[in-house]
Amino acid sequence: FATHTTSRKWAQLLENDRLGLVVGWSLGEPHVQIDGRATMVPHGHPEYWDLAAAYYGAFPDAEVFRDSTTAFVAVTPGWARITEYRPDGLPRVDEGPVAA
Repeated sequence: FATHTTSRKWAQLLENDRLGLVVGWSLGEPHVQIDGRATMVPHGHPEYWDLAAAYYGAFPDAEVFRDSTTAFVAVTPGWARITEYRPDGLPRVDEGPVAA
């Protein structure tokens, strides 16, 4: 994901690289929870331009927020849970460690 090196999020991840993410919250869509480690990728990092191309390729409208403080956080997941709410009302849940 993208952030800015001036943000509170960036400062906190520099102090502690452990993080948790939740993606998806609409009914009828899977919810994904991930616990993992962050790799900080500021401007000038060898992977910066590859991540920028992938990120802005997927989210072209985000380009308007790009400036000299834009940076990326690459996440290495260690655990994940996928929850899918089915029409019968019973959720399908898969969770566990993520293999490296």
